[in-house]
Amino acid sequence: MADQNIIYIDPFSDTRLSFAKDHIEVAKEYKKSFIGSRVSFDSIITYSFKASKTISDENLKATAEIKMYEEAGLDLEKKYKIDYIKKELDYEESFLIECVAVNLTDIEPVLDPILKKTGYIDFLSIPFLVFSTLYQNKILSAKNDIFVYISDNEAFLSIYKNTKYISSISLTTLSEIQNIIKNDYKDISLAQIKETLKTKGFDESKYQDDEAGLVEVLKNVFSDMMSRINNTAMHNRSIFGFDKMDRIFFSINEDRVKGLREFIISLGYENIEIRDFNLLKNTPGKHFYNTIAASYVYDKYTLNDNSNNLSTFERLPPFYQRDVGKLSLFVIVVFLISFAYPAYLYLQTNILQKQKIELQNRYNKLKRVTDNIKSQLINTKKQIRANKILISKQNTKISNINKGVDELSSLKTKEKRSSTMILQVNKYLQKYKLSLKSIKEAGSNKMTIEIIASYAKRDTIAKFMKDLIKIGFVEVSTSEIKLDKNYYISKIEIIK
Repeated sequence: MADQNIIYIDPFSDTRLSFAKDHIEVAKEYKKSFIGSRVSFDSIITYSFKASKTISDENLKATAEIKMYEEAGLDLEKKYKIDYIKKELDYEESFLIECVAVNLTDIEPVLDPILKKTGYIDFLSIPFLVFSTLYQNKILSAKNDIFVYISDNEAFLSIYKNTKYISSISLTTLSEIQNIIKNDYKDISLAQIKETLKTKGFDESKYQDDEAGLVEVLKNVFSDMMSRINNTAMHNRSIFGFDKMDRIFFSINEDRVKGLREFIISLGYENIEIRDFNLLKNTPGKHFYNTIAASYVYDKYTLNDNSNNLSTFERLPPFYQRDVGKLSLFVIVVFLISFAYPAYLYLQTNILQKQKIELQNRYNKLKRVTDNIKSQLINTKKQIRANKILISKQNTKISNINKGVDELSSLKTKEKRSSTMILQVNKYLQKYKLSLKSIKEAGSNKMTIEIIASYAKRDTIAKFMKDLIKIGFVEVSTSEIKLDKNYYISKIEIIK
């Protein structure tokens, strides 16, 4: 595409960044610029389902919209922009489709200040997808990464495996943290909390004696947050093979939290690299997340890629290209000709008659195409109904995975000593690169797990069991080992 000024405007902070290759600055004007922005994480409605890798994009789009209305519960009386993200699954010949929708009535007031200045938004980003620009531009290498963004009224994490987005969830916002702290410090403001995190954080030496309770509350909040992050990572292990967390990137209101790295390490995450969002060069001010989002919009523009664009606020073409402009110019020309060149007017009438015939022919052709599309839509609906029957037959195949996911999601509410046992088992799963298919606990000292190993590494199951016995487990035994498509699946009972 031709070079053009790219401007990203954050609707929640009014940050305006002009972005070009190797050059970022605060934008001063919008004339003839490509405008990008984003929606908030909380405004997004998501729903996931599986689809065959052979399904066409046209059928997938139609299926996604039907799913969002019939199964995700979208209101037929409201207007939505619906999109979808295709995600690869380990060991399966299908995609996991994550549908994304935004209610246009809800997001328009947020974007209205931008639209009043520009009149349009060319690209409206999904907030958890913007981190792909870090891999696109070789800023980060391919690893298992978790990005955590926390601001006043928005907080979420986004998980990437080998440069590909796989999952996201909401987290505790700064306003919610303020409400928790207010139980003991009623007069504390949001600005004070942000300043405390920035200048004191988890460094207990920075606190006064009467603030000892404050640092403990912050520790509890972030400890719960790390537990949620860890549970989400384990959830994605069985679905996407996300076997470990290599790096975590934190941004707290476009800033850093003092002592956060040491605090996370103290929770037992010694082998994880912990960084912030200050990843792009020449970032103006501390607009770390917004600069990443601006780079993402720049990538979309330069690659001429309109996928995952939630914008319905398209720019109007120049006046002379619009129907009303064409009509106005035509009237003016006809008016001049009618007075100056009667003969030429006659000629123009013949030309217009031919145009009318051509337009009528085009109309007839479009009508035939429309009728054909209507017929295809009827057939598609029939196919969708047939596909629903096929999908129901596949539910049994994924029930075990869903059961494992539900059991992993319940780990957060269990006793600390049960979590310690899981972490010990998880450590040796990572050591031998074994994939976890399911986990079932029986009390705090007993669990049964199913693990997967390739045929070439089948002996790692025995090594894994021996290591658990070495570290003090009373009993580690297997009652079932079976071979399934060059993979060994073993059910192991562990007693501490």
